[in-house]
Amino acid sequence: MEKFEKLIIDTDIGDDIDDAFALALLAPYIKNNIVGVTTVFKNAFERAKIASYLLEMFGVETCVCVGESKPLKENISFLEFESPSQNPHISQYNQSMKDAKVSNTYGPDFIIECAEKYGENLTILAIGPSTNLAIAYQKSPESFKKIGKILMMGGNFLLPRPEWNIKCDPEAFDIVLRSGVNIQMVGIDITKRATLLPEKVDELKQFTSKPLSLLNDMLNLYLSKYSYKRLSCMHDPLTASCLLEDFISFKEEKITVSLEKEKRGRIILTNNGYNVQFAFKADYEAFNKFLFQSLKKLNNQCNEKEALL
Repeated sequence: MEKFEKLIIDTDIGDDIDDAFALALLAPYIKNNIVGVTTVFKNAFERAKIASYLLEMFGVETCVCVGESKPLKENISFLEFESPSQNPHISQYNQSMKDAKVSNTYGPDFIIECAEKYGENLTILAIGPSTNLAIAYQKSPESFKKIGKILMMGGNFLLPRPEWNIKCDPEAFDIVLRSGVNIQMVGIDITKRATLLPEKVDELKQFTSKPLSLLNDMLNLYLSKYSYKRLSCMHDPLTASCLLEDFISFKEEKITVSLEKEKRGRIILTNNGYNVQFAFKADYEAFNKFLFQSLKKLNNQCNEKEALL
């Protein structure tokens, strides 16, 4: 099933719930392939604690590295429930996660090390701003160019609006785009239709293992923070599913990203751009079925583990 040999997940887990669901979707399948996780944006340290805590609960042993919290240039945009500070607390972080293990290796340095070690066998699932990737490239371009593929949730190919991951650090994305590494992009124009419907939220309650109960609690916390939201979009899980299945169809296009003040972060299709493969359609019904099959599989694995303790 796996379409990769070695995997790094680069994530801004801890605000929207979809990063956590992406880890849960992948957890039953990646235990022998994942080499590490790097965290990015705002308080990358707390994000690393969240990722490490969840992965341990999901039964995935891997290295979790704290990446870069600040964009290369863009000012940080604060959410409505955050207090602006140098290191704002991440909403999904809590004190039960404080002892989760994180590596002393800086996230971009870890990416460089793995690029040198695994070369074209390395895939990076990038489900946050591109800052860690850009810094890794700036520090060691030749090492970075050895990466086999970057699978990225980001961009908006159908509407002239910036998408969050690109908007948070468009300079970083521009650097990665120009690197020459093979890039696959799943834009928000595709992922916004991968919604977790209310009946599916209720269905989550059937999964009673501690890790899945925690995931359900995190979902409810997210929905309460965004009181105007009734649905949660599975942006990152849909993207992550490309590592395992063919729910998304891609086509090649040449793009650039606007760095102009009024249009910062917008994707521009142009013959003078850089090659990417971008998603243009998805089988949402098959994806939703696979998502819950994966959650059920993870729940069963966790229950079996708990029964042995």
